[in-house]
Amino acid sequence: MKKWFVVGGLLLTMAAVPLAVRAQAGEGVILSPANGATVPVDGHVTLRLMRMDAEGNLSDKTVPVDNSLVWTVNGKDLQQFNADGQEGRLSPSLSLLTATYTAPHTVPKINPVAVSMTYHPAPPSPQTVTLVCNIKVVERKNFFTLKDKELPAQYYSLDERYSTGATIGMLASAMMAGPITTVRVGAMEPNLTDGATLHANATMMVYLEGSQPGSYTWEVPPGKNSVMLTVAGANGAEMYSSIDCRPHGSNDCKATPMPGESWIKSYDAASGMLDGEFSGTLVKLENGKPSTYASTSGSFHVKAGGLPMPMAMPQ
Repeated sequence: MKKWFVVGGLLLTMAAVPLAVRAQAGEGVILSPANGATVPVDGHVTLRLMRMDAEGNLSDKTVPVDNSLVWTVNGKDLQQFNADGQEGRLSPSLSLLTATYTAPHTVPKINPVAVSMTYHPAPPSPQTVTLVCNIKVVERKNFFTLKDKELPAQYYSLDERYSTGATIGMLASAMMAGPITTVRVGAMEPNLTDGATLHANATMMVYLEGSQPGSYTWEVPPGKNSVMLTVAGANGAEMYSSIDCRPHGSNDCKATPMPGESWIKSYDAASGMLDGEFSGTLVKLENGKPSTYASTSGSFHVKAGGLPMPMAMPQ
């Protein structure tokens, strides 16, 4: 009998034989974002069941499961959870392999919110697998989080308490050139009480093919529905991209979008104010090459104006 266990959202098996999902020994299954997420009130995050190989590469192949798959939130079944609505809503896809969590209008009393997926691997197996993603709801406008399996969660935000409107307008802006909207938020500081350990500042760039409210799935090429985060500290700059290049270490790697979406919640053409968010998995770039993965989520509240920053792409 195989024994299954979950470490930081990653499902592993003690068996030294191929899994029931036809992954090789040492491979795993994750509920992405594997390390949890942070969303603003009324924000969204999409959860996905995904495969990860022994080298740490994410796979686009579907994880076969039987029809026993069930989603629960804070220990409640979906009917009970969605009927209450005080802790948010969860909307699974028709395949049940993905689900979108929508945060409530205010921070819930139970925070973070624990979203669980329980299933039996296919072909039919007596084992029960449960994966959990903890989602924290916050009342912030411009922020992002980063979390990988080796580091504590890092939280960066633009502190607007001591800045004038003109200064905020320079630090948090959007530029619309043709069909592309470029969002840039800079001078973001770590919140040490939320797990960030480095004295650093960060910049987030969000590229959107449009300005209409809705969901924008991350894709290739760069500058088209994509995200780039940069954290600069005493030891240099770290970059995280929504574009991977697989397999890692190969000169013939192929540019591949990471799993994630950006959302535009609202855009007021008269005032130029744009509100939105993003969540998914990013790849960390070391010397311009992809290395490890990190979960991310963030929110932006910006005004049209300013200059876009060029986007880097894994080589």
